[in-house]
Amino acid sequence: MRHDDDDTEPAAGPNDEERGYAVVPCWTPLARSSSLVSCVICGGDMDDDLRQKFAPRRNKPYAHLRGFNEEVEWADTLSWRDNDLDFHQLTRSILDRLDSAYRERWGLRLDQLATSEEIQKVLATCRTWYQEEEQLFQAGGIYVFLHVNLDPWLGGKACDVLDRRREEGQTTGS
Repeated sequence: MRHDDDDTEPAAGPNDEERGYAVVPCWTPLARSSSLVSCVICGGDMDDDLRQKFAPRRNKPYAHLRGFNEEVEWADTLSWRDNDLDFHQLTRSILDRLDSAYRERWGLRLDQLATSEEIQKVLATCRTWYQEEEQLFQAGGIYVFLHVNLDPWLGGKACDVLDRRREEGQTTGS
């Protein structure tokens, strides 16, 4: 017990090394996986509840979006064939969904992959294809058709960007 008039330091007990415990740094980096570095915190991975509480994701995928099936049903109510505003709303919905997915998956925004003019050109081409062969594509609907055609095109661009970044990282790292 320490008294105020006692100037001596309390006796220190043995530290972890003296006790024979392994010394584990609090942040132990693991091998790189793609462009992200995984970390183990204090010797163990956090479970999902703790991760959500103490390290929530900045980008919650699809947080502001309706469900995919709801979007498909909504798209079927639009007059996108003869109304450019409806077509714009339809494409904006698809682009918002894809932007959210690409931010989550690769940390890329759509405007980093293609200009708005390039995207509008692809969408206009898809609109024409759909109208020319509507009987063939109408089972899935326009929303699914545009999504299925736009996603791989943007995905190819995302792969190109990530490959360029990887090459730049390797040349600057060596």
